[in-house]
Amino acid sequence: MKFWIIADLHTADKFREDVLYFIRQLDNELKQRQPAEWPQAIILAGDMFNAAKATGGELDLVKMLVNVFHCYGIERIVAVEGNHDPAGREALHVLLPIARLTATPIDIGGIQVAGLDFAPRDKILEQLRLQPYCDLLVMHESVDAWWNFSPTLQISELPAHIPTVVFGDIHEQHRVEHEGRQYFSIGSPFPCDKSQAEHDHGFLELECFPGKTGSAMAWRFVKMDCREYLTVTTGEALAKINGNGENSGGKPRPVVSRTVRPV
Repeated sequence: MKFWIIADLHTADKFREDVLYFIRQLDNELKQRQPAEWPQAIILAGDMFNAAKATGGELDLVKMLVNVFHCYGIERIVAVEGNHDPAGREALHVLLPIARLTATPIDIGGIQVAGLDFAPRDKILEQLRLQPYCDLLVMHESVDAWWNFSPTLQISELPAHIPTVVFGDIHEQHRVEHEGRQYFSIGSPFPCDKSQAEHDHGFLELECFPGKTGSAMAWRFVKMDCREYLTVTTGEALAKINGNGENSGGKPRPVVSRTVRPV
């Protein structure tokens, strides 16, 4: 059972070009693969939106993402909610043909999958304490292994009976093993600001087999091309960059950080 797991799309007007470019790359990735290499299910691990109320244009972008997978016959799409996502009647699983993952595991191709929406620390710790066994748990939280600034959770606080946990929220791709279990930070499809530009971006491909859990699962981070962040010196390379910044194949223009040379 092959999953593609995507997190932190942060659909917003300011990221429209980035989101469209990512969607085109997903389409190309599927076109270049044989059908046997396509995922059987898609997991959205939170923050598909960037604010508690999505605009019509932002919803259309997420619809485009979903439609790409439907065009290839990939109908099974499930999701958890992130801290930036709308809730209630405007939640992703209400507006689109997407199933909401909950603490109760569901069977997807022989793999038991569960999910927990973003929640404050006290609530998420209580949910983890009560979490039934599943082969794969999807969350949207910050973890101390990858995030030192007020992380929600410590790796040591994750339940020992869950062999694999994947996290949205941190915009960097990471994997750690701990006592035979494995934990993934999925990363974001593109950098949302200059501080994230040095990291790889894309999505997680996870291949699971019934009876083979934890580190026995096959995995890889699929790297996507994305917008560049360039620092140039005013009066030199800046003129060259601006003069040759036309889009190539639909890729968003570079974001230029202007560093002014002291006189």
